[in-house]
Amino acid sequence: MNFTHVVSRMIEEMGYRVECELLEGKNYLICSIISSEGREIISSDVAIGMDDPRRYLPKVLVKKLDQAFPN
Repeated sequence: MNFTHVVSRMIEEMGYRVECELLEGKNYLICSIISSEGREIISSDVAIGMDDPRRYLPKVLVKKLDQAFPN
């Protein structure tokens, strides 16, 4: 199951703009997160779908996502 749409909606509710797309035609992933200031959160050196989002997402965003989606 893919819950990308649920996660992206939660991020958007926190004031970010989120763009998702199919990666290699099979995995629907978040490919862009833009802050309210217009800054891209996912830098070009991030391997989307491979790198751990905890490494590059703002700590406040990770904390909110952890609260909303506990293990």
